[in-house]
Amino acid sequence: MIQVATPYAGPRRPPLHRPRPAALAGAGALLRASLAGALLCALAACAGTEGLPGLTPPQTNVREVEDNTFPTIGTTAPSMRAPPLTPEAQQKLQHDLERLARTQDK
Repeated sequence: MIQVATPYAGPRRPPLHRPRPAALAGAGALLRASLAGALLCALAACAGTEGLPGLTPPQTNVREVEDNTFPTIGTTAPSMRAPPLTPEAQQKLQHDLERLARTQDK
């Protein structure tokens, strides 16, 4: 039998990935508190007179509205744009802009 000497590494520390017992106790309390909060929220939702929104039947006593209250999908909104320029108005605008550019260059 051969004996091999190993160097002394000092006291062993627990691995970093293993939770310590004190941390587990805090996590258990946090879990219990969150479950109690969820239970309270569920009870508060059931305490109303209307019930849960997803489980109630749809309302059938909705009043009827006039046809022109809501726009239909196919209509276009009224445009606030000016009508297109005539060729004469476009020519006048172009001359005015050219004259303005010449005066700004000076």
